[in-house]
Amino acid sequence: MIAPFSRLSVKISGHSFIFILSLLWTSCAYGYDSLKTGLAFHQSAQYQKALPILINLAQKFKAKNDISNYTLCQLKIADIIRNYGGVNIAIELLNANQKLMEVRLEKPTLELAQNYIAKAEALYTGQRLTEFKKAILNSIAIKRQIKLPEKYLAEDYLHLARYYKEFPNQNDSCYYWVLKSLRLAKADKSFSIYILPRIYNLLGYYFHPASNAYFKNKRDSLMRHYALSRRYYDSAMASFKNQSLSDQLMEGRIYHNLGNSYSNEAGVDSKMELLHLAINYYRRSERAYEKLGSPSDLALKSWVIGKAYERLELYDSAIFQFQKGISRLMPESKNWNVSEPPPLQPTLNDSRFITLVAIKANNLLYKYRQNQDVNFLLSAYQHYEFLLKFNHYLLSKSVHEQEATHWNYLYGSNAYQSLVITAYELFTKTNDKQYLTKSYGLIASGKYAWLNRNDIEPALSNSISSSVVKEELKLIKKTLLQNVTESSLSSILPVIPELLQIMPLATINLSDQYLDTISFAKLQKELGRKNQVLIDFYTWGKDLYSLVISENDFVTVKQVLPSDFNSSIFKLKHELLTRNPSQYAQLASRIYLETLDSVLLHIPKEVDRLVICPDGNLQSVPWDALVGDTLNAKSYKTLSYLLNKFTIRTVVTPRHLVSKSEEKNGFVGIISDFTRSKRFSDIPFSSNLVKTKVNELNGQVFLTIKRDSLKVNILHIASHVVNDSLRPYRSSIFFNDQDSITLAQLSNSRIQPKLAILNGCQTGNGTYYQSEGTISFARAFYLMNAESVLMTLWSVDDKASADLLQLFYREMENGNDLDASLREAKLNFIKSASTDELANPYYWAGLQLTGKADSVIKTYRFLMISVGIGVFIFALLLPYIIKLRKEDPSLKGI
Repeated sequence: MIAPFSRLSVKISGHSFIFILSLLWTSCAYGYDSLKTGLAFHQSAQYQKALPILINLAQKFKAKNDISNYTLCQLKIADIIRNYGGVNIAIELLNANQKLMEVRLEKPTLELAQNYIAKAEALYTGQRLTEFKKAILNSIAIKRQIKLPEKYLAEDYLHLARYYKEFPNQNDSCYYWVLKSLRLAKADKSFSIYILPRIYNLLGYYFHPASNAYFKNKRDSLMRHYALSRRYYDSAMASFKNQSLSDQLMEGRIYHNLGNSYSNEAGVDSKMELLHLAINYYRRSERAYEKLGSPSDLALKSWVIGKAYERLELYDSAIFQFQKGISRLMPESKNWNVSEPPPLQPTLNDSRFITLVAIKANNLLYKYRQNQDVNFLLSAYQHYEFLLKFNHYLLSKSVHEQEATHWNYLYGSNAYQSLVITAYELFTKTNDKQYLTKSYGLIASGKYAWLNRNDIEPALSNSISSSVVKEELKLIKKTLLQNVTESSLSSILPVIPELLQIMPLATINLSDQYLDTISFAKLQKELGRKNQVLIDFYTWGKDLYSLVISENDFVTVKQVLPSDFNSSIFKLKHELLTRNPSQYAQLASRIYLETLDSVLLHIPKEVDRLVICPDGNLQSVPWDALVGDTLNAKSYKTLSYLLNKFTIRTVVTPRHLVSKSEEKNGFVGIISDFTRSKRFSDIPFSSNLVKTKVNELNGQVFLTIKRDSLKVNILHIASHVVNDSLRPYRSSIFFNDQDSITLAQLSNSRIQPKLAILNGCQTGNGTYYQSEGTISFARAFYLMNAESVLMTLWSVDDKASADLLQLFYREMENGNDLDASLREAKLNFIKSASTDELANPYYWAGLQLTGKADSVIKTYRFLMISVGIGVFIFALLLPYIIKLRKEDPSLKGI
């Protein structure tokens, strides 16, 4: 057999740089000249010309058993299919290609690395980010194994930068890898021209969101960063124009990002003329994509143009663009009536579809507010309900915490609040609570759904995958059959098994399938078990919606928050020690009046336990330290705290109330050593408390958190915490000056406590994300399957915390529930304070219980009392029994 034509100048994907490889001339009969032609067409994005050549050559190489060139053709075919919207089909083809090379080739080759890169491109398009990163790392490993010069890793590093770009608070990692890629690309001009536009484009993209993340509302810094991002975009365009072979899709991306830059700057600077400039760039991007872009790419163009029109208050033009975008994804839907919901099934596994549905839902809600037509409101409600269903589906496919965060950040954000708002409005229009009661399971799980992703039924993944592949096949055949016969195209497409024909997503009632545990009936039954009421808050702008659920009733309350409400919470927490009792009472009473006063009017009189599920900045409110009135405000001890009337705890999600409890045993204490620390103050009282409890409860003590798998009843950590507000996953618990564990590392720990006591400063604080809640150490312990967490809302005093926790343990050891134990501990702490200043809420209100309230320490007190009473009664009756036996011989057997 003649040696195969093994190395060509290849473009790894539709937008990659060229590998310069040696050419071995053998014979034209094997089609190698045609292969050069097909690859040249592919490289210049002339896919309609490249595809028939590559399909024909693939069949020839397969017949000749030329594995190297056959897999090369298949790789390029998969890349073309991806560019025309067949993301899942491309991934399947590349998986088959990968397996063939691993089996038939003697050792890893450059072709296998190229296959991983092409697969990564498809995975990135489909937003399968965990698999995307794995493919890139495999490519890097192969290139290093075959000892390629490091310059050939430039594209791999660029892909790693793209991976980190997708996640909140990973800007530093993104910037590190893109600079590394730029350095390698500039080192060799032979291929840098093909990768530089992509690098500069990503640098512009980096500086654009980085300006928002790092500078927030500082206008001058924002303007400088917008200008810097556009400078990189201009560099990208200049590099692009120097290419001998144009790539229209790359041109479209650059124009699109320029449009985004002007559009976002318009939001900061309130210059509407910038929006017209943005629309102009979006139109240029649209024209670049019209011949070669996939339907999802074109849908995005329609969406951003529509969004710009919406901000210009040209609503009819905006709705037309949104409709146009959805119809591009679903061509059969071009004749939709904008007042009706879409046929709720995406044809592509692509995030843009969901974005389009969200914007259309927002416009329907706007139309309702304009003309009060309830049909628009009902349609908006159906759209938001679908958004949450699809969000849960995406979470079910996530295998990495940050990926789950990413999905929820994109799709869960605002959807659950919007569903509450539309359901509330429907209730006010129809006096029918069914919209809230029927959707409540979906709403409650959409609220911080990261916590529940492991509860979602994994089998649902097939419900989208099969239908998506079917729709992708339709689109591909429709758009690619111009120069290719049906039989030729079908020869390289995967066959869809009949058993995967599952109903569309819209007809799958996700709330019934896996959220039935939070049905109203079960939730109300659980609330009645301990005579408690759930107050579920939802914030939207200045509006605060409160859902008050008790054993036999359900009430909704809408309030308007003042513009300085969030600053009031900040003052309450951060100025405790600088205020006198009267000043504190006024501030705490104000927050109470704006959140709970009207809500508590709707709870049954006999209820004395409140379970609060906060939203937004309400998560940092010390609820039991709020004040009902300002009477008796001369002393901290005499203030009318809510603590005096109610037992209060919080839950991150209402699912905490109905989640199954697991029986666990044992006590583990983590003691830190800061006696000689130059960075942290010593915490002798908290450390001594942990040592005492280790001895009393026959537990174990460690100096750091173990990596071993360990299920324990109580985990008590006495330590210092350093929070990183910009990168919360890098926040750390320190055990001494050198040893620490980050929040990200802690989330991967295999220790599973039933109750986690986080005896440190600000363990419940962190960075708040819409729809994600506060990313804090309390969150990390929930991901470790903790049922309850005792956390701190601010920097706490060591001695006061230790004294309060000592009282808390005493109540727990008497068999009391956790929330009741904490309440009694706080009341006793206030009562026994040696001075009024020590009764300041600063010393006791920072400790807050969140999660389940069930007792975690078994007690035999009741059994011992019962046995004692039985023995006492028997002792009283014993003389009488003896007397009866003497008088009646028949009773001698007693």
